[in-house]
Amino acid sequence: MDRLVQMGKIAFGVCAVSWMMAACSDDGSSASFKVVESMELWKTEGNTSELVADIHFIYGKDGRLAQVSSDDAGGVPVMDINYVYSENNDFQCVYTGDGGQRGRISATLENGRIYSCQNAAASGTESYTYVYTDDGYLRKCDSREASFEYAWSGGNLLSVKSSERAYNSTYETASVANDYSIDLNVLPHLITGADYMEAMNTYCWLAGVLGKKSRNIAEDTLYTYDYKYDGEGRLSEIVMQETLSFQDVSYTFRFVYPHNG
Repeated sequence: MDRLVQMGKIAFGVCAVSWMMAACSDDGSSASFKVVESMELWKTEGNTSELVADIHFIYGKDGRLAQVSSDDAGGVPVMDINYVYSENNDFQCVYTGDGGQRGRISATLENGRIYSCQNAAASGTESYTYVYTDDGYLRKCDSREASFEYAWSGGNLLSVKSSERAYNSTYETASVANDYSIDLNVLPHLITGADYMEAMNTYCWLAGVLGKKSRNIAEDTLYTYDYKYDGEGRLSEIVMQETLSFQDVSYTFRFVYPHNG
């Protein structure tokens, strides 16, 4: 099944995984000037635009992502994700929605990364194992459902090749630095579908515990990208236009920063 076929699941996908990776990943690229406080996701089809999700980010004192909440267009909460980092390097992610707990991911951090974890969800328990390059970038992920191989060049993500064709991705490296408090390369995950994001274990990726993030924005070749900036030179919008759709469909991410900059 092609990734574009999965996009019919956007409403569920965004509610189920409206999370981003904190900048505390082991590349040490945290910059308080570019801390994203919240983000709106809009979908435009033809001349009609609709707000899909309003996503808010809470960080701990150490700068790591602690909580993400997502509201629908009416302001009704639809999802909470809570991350717990223990002093003994235990890591947990509990994600809830629809009035109850949906799943719990458990792992042990080694040098800020996880090499294996378990996701206990209503559908069953899935195990993941990870392998990294000598430079600290994710090289391979294996699970019962699929395996993934990641290709990098100069610290930038070039492709993801999977044993399941639906999860394959190729990227073009943009000139825009990926030095914000959330990993901007996860944006395509939020509009692809819940099955894709679950298979990729986006929960852990978004928490910044799967190695270094790409230095620059990696533009998914299923879209064309357009960037807008605020008066401080920070990204205010990223517009992603589908390239293979028969319809005129685009997605706009609008970023909000703390008033004190």
